[in-house]
Amino acid sequence: MTKIRAAVVQNAPVAFDTGATMTKVATLVAQAATQGAQLAVFPEAFVGG
Repeated sequence: MTKIRAAVVQNAPVAFDTGATMTKVATLVAQAATQGAQLAVFPEAFVGG
């Protein structure tokens, strides 16, 4: 069985701004990757639109 390191993100989206939320997602994913995560999991409907 292959092991995967996952990061579970607890954060809030930028209200009513999908572009800014996606920028935030990219930043959080990059931070998780630098800490060894291969998968980043966000709350359901984190990115609206």
